[in-house]
Amino acid sequence: MPILINIFKPLFILFAAGILTACGPIYKTQYSYAPPKSSAGMMCITNCSSTKNSCRQIEELKAENCKTRIELAYQYCKQHEKYCYRESCYSNYTTCENEYNTCYQNCGGSITTNQVCTAFCN
Repeated sequence: MPILINIFKPLFILFAAGILTACGPIYKTQYSYAPPKSSAGMMCITNCSSTKNSCRQIEELKAENCKTRIELAYQYCKQHEKYCYRESCYSNYTTCENEYNTCYQNCGGSITTNQVCTAFCN
């Protein structure tokens, strides 16, 4: 058995080092919004904001429903099986943000993007 440990220990160290060095920087996009100059454009953006808020509420409801469904499935599994796991649920606001940005620009506003490093930065 000690021979196996001596063989696998260097392999594990190399594997772990490879994983850690493979992590490159992680970037996040930041948005800067410049509103349109017209009052009609501003009213249009108000509608965009309402639509985005509704979209986010729907995503939150989906996530809550998912959590409830997963918890029920997990409890059922625990009653009937030996090994069970819980899946994950999350809210995906990307579509809401993308639709808002498109709407904002269609109303006459402009958006500037900037990539900012958030993790593993050099």
